Amino acid sequence: MPLLPIIHQQALEDLIRDKIGHKYKEKIDMSEEQGAFQDVTAKSIRVLVSGLEQRLDAALKDMSKTNWSTFDMVGEESSYVRSIHLTVHPFVCKVRELIPSSYFRSFCDKFALLFISTYYKALIGLKKISEMGTQQLLLDVYSIKTLLLKLPVLEAEKKTVASSRLKTNTNLSGGSTIAPAMYTKMINKEFRKLEVRLHIVYNILSYIIHIDWHLTNAHHSLLGHAQIGRQPQGDAC
Repeated sequence: MPLLPIIHQQALEDLIRDKIGHKYKEKIDMSEEQGAFQDVTAKSIRVLVSGLEQRLDAALKDMSKTNWSTFDMVGEESSYVRSIHLTVHPFVCKVRELIPSSYFRSFCDKFALLFISTYYKALIGLKKISEMGTQQLLLDVYSIKTLLLKLPVLEAEKKTVASSRLKTNTNLSGGSTIAPAMYTKMINKEFRKLEVRLHIVYNILSYIIHIDWHLTNAHHSLLGHAQIGRQPQGDAC
């Protein structure tokens, strides 16, 4: 059940002053209650953020356990990414239903920054990555960035009936509503570090493969010249 709208402390003070006797009006001070309320609100948001992050531990462990050095082709987003989508989407939609919009925005900001930091640490902890593995990770990073960019405007799942069967139409990126500009700027800035690191790894691997190809060809060429230059020896007279 959604929370009831919260009356601002200043508005509540004014309401009490209107109802109370004149000689008591100036004695109305709710600054202490306001501070306590803000503390409770901040702690509640931290609990929500921590709860969602903990639900994503399994997905990040799956990413860390994946052997990225054996990838020889790039496919769709990895299974751990799909798991992140399916965990984040309903959780965030439920939080959006239960708390006021200003607190929901704070929740999105705090969760996004915390998760990006955790995801970054998981990425740099990967030991061996192939060229194709790097490309797959770049695709995964883009998918997660897209999800986080839509975080403030995620919508609940909608059910539609098609072909006489009930089907669920899940839009993991939410609706088409654009997230706040400052939030979008923050997400793009934080993800740039991840993308730059992966691009550097990819370029290094591509260079190594390029050099290895040339060295192999040069080696084969030298062997070919050596065999051509070797004269057959006749039988001794």
